[in-house]
Amino acid sequence: MYSKAVAEDDNLEFYALKGVEKEIAEKNVHNHYKDAEFKEQKTDLKKGVDRLYFKVDNKLLIGTVVIRYDFSKEKGWVYKRFSDKKLEIKKGITHKDKKGLLTNANIKNILFLGVDSDSGVGRSDCMMLISVDANTGKIKQTSFMRDNWFEIPGYGTNKLNSAYAFGGAALTIKTIENTFGIKIDNYVRVSFSTFKNVINVLGGVDVNITSDEAGYINWQLNKNGQASVGLVSTAGGVTHLNGQQALWLCRDRGGNGFGGDDFTRSGRQRRVIRSIVGDYRNYSPSKILSVLYTLKKNVKTNLTADDLKWYAQHSTRFLGFKFQERCVPQAGEWQQGTSAGGAWIIQLNNFNQLKSDIQHYIYEDLK
Repeated sequence: MYSKAVAEDDNLEFYALKGVEKEIAEKNVHNHYKDAEFKEQKTDLKKGVDRLYFKVDNKLLIGTVVIRYDFSKEKGWVYKRFSDKKLEIKKGITHKDKKGLLTNANIKNILFLGVDSDSGVGRSDCMMLISVDANTGKIKQTSFMRDNWFEIPGYGTNKLNSAYAFGGAALTIKTIENTFGIKIDNYVRVSFSTFKNVINVLGGVDVNITSDEAGYINWQLNKNGQASVGLVSTAGGVTHLNGQQALWLCRDRGGNGFGGDDFTRSGRQRRVIRSIVGDYRNYSPSKILSVLYTLKKNVKTNLTADDLKWYAQHSTRFLGFKFQERCVPQAGEWQQGTSAGGAWIIQLNNFNQLKSDIQHYIYEDLK
């Protein structure tokens, strides 16, 4: 609180009587953490500094946040800064939900689907589970190979990418959930054209590429009459890619003398995702939220506005997480097979072991 008096020049001057009203600070704090509860207030009238402390204890975080006000004779108590550096991530406990799927409040699993058609009908050539693990401070990328021979609910055994053709994102999610016993919280689907739009809207992406990958990108651009979008330097290294260039990198599985296969292609897709995240490590939560809203307009997703706000609010933590990646399957876990119809498929050597490995990879607190 403060009083005011009129000086000879008719300018208002304020004089501090006590600190900021708790209700005012509480309103400001609740803009960041709705469940924050007042803890204590430390007012120094001589220095004109007032700090109010609030306790936070929610599903993700626990600790104290501090809001500071400085006193000004011209304006009274003025908001100075807000700090949540004393908050710590709580350890979530992995358990099974009503469907028997493993889940954890502090691990968000988002399935990224890349499909070969703008109509939403087709096959999913990219199926990547991105697990944001607040328990361990990691972002885990798990690529599921499209030729995996899995049980697709209602359709028998088939290639994994057929699940999208049969039932879209919902059936693809159900197939992976049933196969590995893990809960998928959300999905994001992009087509070739929407992927290009997303990259261009973001202003491009800086990716470390090899000279072989640069050559493949330029070969595809020239072959498809797209050279006007710009060729990339064949020297390789960290290269700024626009939407079309990035798309060809993500589709690169070799050919015409260039090395690669479906496995190396999935690795390139994971690298592009890491690069996109890396470009935004130093952005503020408000800027991240703006970016997420922009992305939402250019993709098909079941992420809600509240979901986006949640990710943006904690982005300073998430963007600092370390990346970890793997492929399903990886070397030594599979062998080449042939379906009854003669199609090339991936057959797993020991499914039960792989299922256990994936569950422990995503949920590290499992015993």
